[in-house]
Amino acid sequence: MLRRIAEAFGGPIRSEIASALADVPLSTQTSFLQIRTARPAAESSIASVFDTLKNAADTHARIEFTYTAANRRRGLRMVEPYHVVVRDGRYYLVAFDLDRRDWRHFALDAMSGAFRPAGTFVPRAVPASFIADQAVGWIHGSDDVAVTILISPRIAAAVAARQWQPQQEIVPHDDGSLHITLQFRDLTEAVRWAFGFGTEATVIAPEPAVRLASEMLEDMHAAQKQIAKVVPIMDQRHENQSAQNSSMVSPA
Repeated sequence: MLRRIAEAFGGPIRSEIASALADVPLSTQTSFLQIRTARPAAESSIASVFDTLKNAADTHARIEFTYTAANRRRGLRMVEPYHVVVRDGRYYLVAFDLDRRDWRHFALDAMSGAFRPAGTFVPRAVPASFIADQAVGWIHGSDDVAVTILISPRIAAAVAARQWQPQQEIVPHDDGSLHITLQFRDLTEAVRWAFGFGTEATVIAPEPAVRLASEMLEDMHAAQKQIAKVVPIMDQRHENQSAQNSSMVSPA
């Protein structure tokens, strides 16, 4: 069973499990349990980055690397590495950022350049929120905010069947819908989680989260409208190019 899970997740997860169980070839065609999840691309450097960070954590070595943040700004980070968390197929380092004097998550695929050792450190106690067993609500931000999302009857059973975080609250309704309240430190994460269910989920509280959802929808709509204007022009150019190429082909 563990080998099947290793094959499904790939990358560092597969390497870690295989090293413990011995890497025996597996035929998934005869397996009753079939797991489908995003995994690191075969040509990605995630595995080598993972190994470097794991070695640094094992030896309590501070490490410096170049990092590209979500706003696309690049800069050097010097950290004390502790754990790697996997979420939706993406790997995140849990580390203490020495420049910011605070705990952070760093996506492994956003790290680049050489990894430079920078001395050693005495391990700190990792905050529980950074290693909590929950699928949502752990992206760094301010204090926890309770966000309530209305889930339609169509997907209510599927949403209620999963534990997104230990502190979740679910209130079912007579029409089959439900309210789910989750704790988030970053409202953007909350809105994106709701958007993952398309029109079947609506952010209804608190007001800042509702406003953010509306703003993000407006931005998405504007971008989609712009694309809709460009597509016919691109299609026409493609048709013209295809016609030109056809006219250049000599008959056999």
